[in-house]
Amino acid sequence: MVVELVAGRIISRHLGSSIYTWTSVIGIILGGLALGNWLGGRIADRYAARAALSWLFLLSSATCVAINVFNNLVGESALLWELAWPVRVALHVALVFFVPATLMGTIGPVVGKLALSFGRSAGRTLGGIYAWGVVGSIAGTFLTGYLLVSVMGTAAIIWSVSLILAAMGLAYASKAVRSWTWIGVVLLGFFLSSSAAGWAAEIGRKLALRKPVNEDLLYRDESRYSNIEIRRLSRDPEIHGMYLDKLLHSQITIGAPTEMHYGYTRIFAALTREHRPYDQPLRALLIGGGGYVFPRYVEKRWPAARIEVVEIDPAVTRAAREAFGFPRTSKIRVHHADGRVFVNQSHRRRNNSRGFERYDLVYVDAVNDFSVPFQVTTKEFFGKVEGLLADDGLLLMNFIDVVDSGLLVGALAQTLGDTFEHIALFSSDDIEHFDGAWRVTFVLAASNRPIDWSPRPGERDGRGVRRVSEARLAAYMAQPEAIVLEDSFAPIENLVAPVVRASSRDFAAIDALRRALKLEKQGDLAGYLTYCREALRLDPHLPEAHYNLGLALYRQGRTEEAEQRWIRAASIDPGYAEAHYNLGALYYTRGQLEAALDRFGRAVDAHPTMATAHNALGIAAEAAGDFERARRHYTETLRLSPQSAETQSHLARLDRGDTGRTYTP
Repeated sequence: MVVELVAGRIISRHLGSSIYTWTSVIGIILGGLALGNWLGGRIADRYAARAALSWLFLLSSATCVAINVFNNLVGESALLWELAWPVRVALHVALVFFVPATLMGTIGPVVGKLALSFGRSAGRTLGGIYAWGVVGSIAGTFLTGYLLVSVMGTAAIIWSVSLILAAMGLAYASKAVRSWTWIGVVLLGFFLSSSAAGWAAEIGRKLALRKPVNEDLLYRDESRYSNIEIRRLSRDPEIHGMYLDKLLHSQITIGAPTEMHYGYTRIFAALTREHRPYDQPLRALLIGGGGYVFPRYVEKRWPAARIEVVEIDPAVTRAAREAFGFPRTSKIRVHHADGRVFVNQSHRRRNNSRGFERYDLVYVDAVNDFSVPFQVTTKEFFGKVEGLLADDGLLLMNFIDVVDSGLLVGALAQTLGDTFEHIALFSSDDIEHFDGAWRVTFVLAASNRPIDWSPRPGERDGRGVRRVSEARLAAYMAQPEAIVLEDSFAPIENLVAPVVRASSRDFAAIDALRRALKLEKQGDLAGYLTYCREALRLDPHLPEAHYNLGLALYRQGRTEEAEQRWIRAASIDPGYAEAHYNLGALYYTRGQLEAALDRFGRAVDAHPTMATAHNALGIAAEAAGDFERARRHYTETLRLSPQSAETQSHLARLDRGDTGRTYTP
C-alpha cells in the first residue's frame, strides 16, 4: 500500500493527478499483485521457502530502486507522445510499477508455506497472515498519507521501502554475499540520490537517480497535495512560473503584480473593474490561491479591498511567499481549507449571524484541465455561494473545455442558470471563428443583476477579452449532456473527456517543443527546426511553437516565413510580447516605422515591465520624430533596467538635441 499510495504522486510529475492516473495505478498494481500471487504459489511448491523468500525480497527491493529511474526515463521518452491520453497514462504506470507489484505479490504465498511448515493449524495460520497483512497495509496507508509524503518525499519513501525489503532478504539469508552486497548497493544509491555533496549529486544524475540540473529551478517542495516547483521563465523581464505537478499553474512578473499572463485573469480583471471602479470598496472571496497573482492584483488596484483567499495546500502558500513574490506584509487573508468546506462553514455563519458581510465578488479558480473537483460545480455549491453574495454580487468561474464540444460549458451554464438569474460566457480566444478540438479557457459569469458588459474595440480593460455570443452559449446549453449538476449526480469525468482526448495531442506538442528548446541550447539548429515543426503538427494552435519556429527560420535567413510564424503566434495569443517585439524589430529594419511602432506598442501593452520593448519603442519613436514619446520610453527603460548603458546614451543624445542617427532595436 505504501508503494501504491506514492505511485500516484510519482507519476503526477509527468502526467498530473486525475481519475485516469489513480484508476491506472490501482488497477495495474492490483493486476501485478494478482499475477504475483499466482506465480508465488508455484514458487512455493517448487523451492524451499527461506531461500525463495531471500531472493524474492531482494528482487522486489531491486525493482523498487528502479521505480524512480524508470519513471524519469519513461516520462521523458517521446515514444508515448501520440497515444491517447488514457492509454499513455496506463502504459506509463504499467512500465514503471507492474514488475515491482508482481514481485511483491509473489512473497505472500511463500510466507504462507513457511508459516504452515511449523505445524500449526492451517486455518488459524493463514487467517493470521491475512489479518496482519491487512493491518500492515492500513498502517502503511495512514503513515504514508498523513506523515511520510510531506516529511520525507516520495523518492525517499521508495528508497526506504527498498531498504526494508533488502533487510528482509538479508534476514532470510544472512550469510549470503548477495544479501550484504545488495544492502550496500541500496545504501549507496540512497546516498547518491539524496546527498548534498556535489560529487554524489553528479554521479546520481548520471545514473538517472536524480533529475538533470535546471539552473532556472528556484524552489521545489512536495506536499500532501502536489509536487511544487517554481522556475524562472524569463530574465528580462524577470518572470517566474509556479508548477503544480505537470501544470504551469501561475506566472508572475517580479516587481509588477498588476501584470497578468493568463487570459482568464484579464477577464476577471475587466469584469471586476466594470463591477466596482478602482476607488470603491470591494469585498472579494477567491477559491483557489495558487501563486496568489490575481489576489495581489486586486489588492494593488483596489487599496480599500478586503480580500479572502481559500487555498487547500499550505505548502503552496509557503512557496508563493518564498519564491513567488507574495509578501508576508500583504493584507490578503488566507484560509487553508477545501473550498467547498469553507463555503459551507461561511453559509452557516451567515445564517447564524445578522452581522455577516456579504461578498461583492466570488472567484472560483480551483480547476484545471483534468482535475475538476465536482463539489465546486454543483447546484448545491452555487446555491450557497449565491447566499454569500451581495444582492448585486458577481460569481466568476474559470475552466477549460474544447470548442467543438463544450460539454462542460453547457453543464456549468445550466447549473449556474438554475441558481442565478443572469449568466454570460467569456473567453480570451476568438472561438466564434474557430471550430475543432481546440482547448480554450472559459470564464462563466453569474449574477442576479444583468451582465451587460462586453469589451469595446480599443478599450484597454477589455484587451484580450471576448464575450461569447448568446447563440453559441445557447447551443452549448442545448446539448443533451448539459444537465444541472447536483451533489448526487455530477458526471464530471464524462464532461471533461473531450478535454482529455485533446490534451494527449497538446501535451505531446509541448513535449516536442521542450525537446526543440533543449536542442536549441545545444546549438542544433536543424533539430530545433524539426521539433518545432513536430510540435505544430501535433498542435497547430500552440503559439510558442509558432514563435520558436519563427526564430529558427529567421536564423536561416528566411525572414518572410519567420514573419508569418510570429504573426500567427501573436494572433493566437495577443499577449505574446516576444512575438510582437520580434515583428517590431523586423519591420523597423525594413523601414516600416508605423508597423514597428504598432508592434513595439503591443509588446509594451502585453508586458509593461519588458525593458527591451520600451527601449525599442523609444528608438522607433525617435526615428519617427516623436521625441517626447521616445524620451518617455527611454526613461521607463532605465526605471526597469537602470544599468542599460545603451538607453543612457540615447537619453543623453536627446538632451543634446542630437537626433539624426539611426539605431537598431
